[in-house]
Amino acid sequence: MKNLFFLLCLSSFTVKGQITPPYINDFENGAQGWFDTTYSGSSWELGTPNFGLTSGAHSGSNAWDISLDSAYQNNTLCYLYSPHFNFSTTTNSILSFWLNYKVEAQWDGTLLQYSTDSGTTWKVLGFNDTIPTINWNSHNIVGAWGWSGTSNCWALSAIKLDSVYGLPDVQFRFQFSSDTNIFYDGISIDDFSIYSLPNNDAAIASIISPSKNVQQPSVLATANIANVGSNTLLSIPVGVTINGGTPFFSIYNGSLTSIKADSFSVGNFIAPNGYYTICFFTQLPGDTNPLNDTLCCEINNGVSSVTASDNSSFVIYPNPSGNNLIRIRNLNAKGVFSVCIIDGLGNTVYSSQQLSNNSFIINKKLSAGIYLALHN
Repeated sequence: MKNLFFLLCLSSFTVKGQITPPYINDFENGAQGWFDTTYSGSSWELGTPNFGLTSGAHSGSNAWDISLDSAYQNNTLCYLYSPHFNFSTTTNSILSFWLNYKVEAQWDGTLLQYSTDSGTTWKVLGFNDTIPTINWNSHNIVGAWGWSGTSNCWALSAIKLDSVYGLPDVQFRFQFSSDTNIFYDGISIDDFSIYSLPNNDAAIASIISPSKNVQQPSVLATANIANVGSNTLLSIPVGVTINGGTPFFSIYNGSLTSIKADSFSVGNFIAPNGYYTICFFTQLPGDTNPLNDTLCCEINNGVSSVTASDNSSFVIYPNPSGNNLIRIRNLNAKGVFSVCIIDGLGNTVYSSQQLSNNSFIINKKLSAGIYLALHN
């Protein structure tokens, strides 16, 4: 059974922001009114994410990320606060942002909350199922709804802001929490926006297939196609490219109402061996927002297998480690625990020293193949 932890805290802020939407922040110019607070464990950091599946920003080079260069810690509770917004004259608007995450499903994850009383009380945004959303908080994380598990690649999340229309002072915050055991790569947030709905806006909201680190010789290219505008969309051209090659197209002929997404398969393709880049894109006539038309993802079509030289002393998981994040659990060694990974030619491709009785992650981008892990 999981050991749960809870921490209750009340925050009070007296600074009133004067930001009236529209608002777009790609975080390339610093925090600009955003700030973080950490109560335990890891922290939100602004910069270039550089660990495992949470590597790189959605646009530019900056994003907010839990521990930019490492996995998050167990027993983490931290918050990322937005500036204050004035919605006194705002109507028919949405809030959107991009997420990239790999966390323990159901037990670790992030929530988006909002406050209308300068931080005295907070509510989960989008808890009401009747509010139109795209890729919203569908996981129950220790009693509240949020994002958990894996996004595969970057994914667009959006919500109609019906809850805050007419309110003069609204602040948002992302809460990240983790439990007492099992940790993964983390979560990144980029391109936070609040704006009025355009008439026509088709987007690629997420990539379903191919999976980022699963060996797949033949792949059905599938994505979530989203309507982020106010008009119902009935016909959306969707294209796919592999490594920037000749695109192949199909037409989504469903009916997408405002702020809604639907999965759509463009067609099958033969996946290249090793690493390749797949891009999905829409070509809706009259689309007024090109920023969300294209979504690309680097795929690793190869699985690296690592074998321990002495399984009584340490274990490796998962094995095969298709995501190139090799987790090692030291079982019996005392003092300093040394590990090195050797390829099939006898070359050392990784070495590290860790404390005994400790779990750690090797964040090494290995080519597909079989490796041997040694310790002393």
